[in-house]
Amino acid sequence: MLALMLASISLAVVLFRFSSYLETLGNWRYLGVAAAEFANSAMMIFPTPASAYTFAMGAALNPFLVGLIGGAAATVGELIGYNIGLRGNSVVADRPGIQRFSNWTERWGTTALLVCASLPVPFDIAGVWAGATRYPLAKFIPIVCIGKTIRATGIALAGYFGLEAASQFIG
Repeated sequence: MLALMLASISLAVVLFRFSSYLETLGNWRYLGVAAAEFANSAMMIFPTPASAYTFAMGAALNPFLVGLIGGAAATVGELIGYNIGLRGNSVVADRPGIQRFSNWTERWGTTALLVCASLPVPFDIAGVWAGATRYPLAKFIPIVCIGKTIRATGIALAGYFGLEAASQFIG
């Protein structure tokens, strides 16, 4: 975890340092945000420094558009975890307590998914859980998209305001 944190900080510093080169890429940087956020959500066990890239691109691009694109791409990536849970449902379907867990999901699933997707913490288990409990995909996608968009926009806005303040401080 410490290595990932150091990698994320290093990536943000490198992106900030070479921002003039990145500017030559123009709007292609939005595609980079989409790729980074998708990969971060799709790589179930292996976290990536996507948040650092989103943070840095929030400083260089429109942070609201970065958040919207990042949130949509992350939602598509989360469908992998959902599908794993859905396919693995037969393994847990007859286990004791799964019905109680499914009832809890029916009652609190939407709120729990929205909160989990909005936080800058790994969401993978929530996507698998939603699939395993057969949480409706038609509800899963919009709730996760809203949460992931809130998360990515928050990170991009932190980059926008944070790097601006840091550059004034550094000189």
